[in-house]
Parts: sequence; structure tokens; C-alpha cells
Amino acid sequence: MKLQLLTVAIVGTALITGCAVSSHHSLEKHEKVAQAPEVSGIEYDNMDSSVRPQDDFCRYVNGQWLDKTEIPEDKSRYGAFSKLYDARQSEVNALYVSQSGLGLPDRDYYLEEGERYKAIRQQ
Repeated sequence: MKLQLLTVAIVGTALITGCAVSSHHSLEKHEKVAQAPEVSGIEYDNMDSSVRPQDDFCRYVNGQWLDKTEIPEDKSRYGAFSKLYDARQSEVNALYVSQSGLGLPDRDYYLEEGERYKAIRQQ
């Protein structure tokens, strides 16, 4: 039993030492590689420098974007993911219409389905 424990301890120490040596050598290799410049992610084109940050920080940071981006009336927020969602919805609707040949359901269909769902939930 003691011999097995001693063997496991020696093998474990050898593995740990071997990993430490190999990771040290790999660090030296990576240190020679040129690091990419860090990018902050701030888009200075969207900033409005005519507004002082202490007066209206939101306008200072997003001023140019707010001026050139039209937010649709039916949305409370709008950005890249909203644009992506709208584009995909248009494609899905076009695919539905082309495959079914029936067109999209009208508003009354959804109202009727909503009433059926309420009736089922109340039972």
C-alpha cells in the first residue's frame, strides 16, 4: 500500500513538474509574438462634441447617431438587433406567403385565436 502511494506521489510530481516546465517554455514563445492593439469599442463618429458631457452625457455620447438614425414610431428602442429582427421577419413573411399561396392571416384571425385561448385557460 505504501509502495503504491509512493509511486503515485512520484508520478504526480513528475507530471506537475513536466507541465510547469512546458508551460514556461510556451510563455517564452508567446512573449515574442507581437500583441494586437487594444480597441476600446467606442465609436467616436457617433459622439456629439458640441454638447458638454456634464450637461447631457447621453447626447454627448450618442448625439450623431440620434441625429442620423430614424427610430420607427412603433418601437421604443432601435438598434442593430432590431434591424436584424425586422429583416428576418420580412424574409419569413415572404417565405410564408410564397410557400402557402394563401397570404398572411388577417387581424381577426389572431383575435379569434386569442379568445379561444382565453376560453381554454378559464376552464
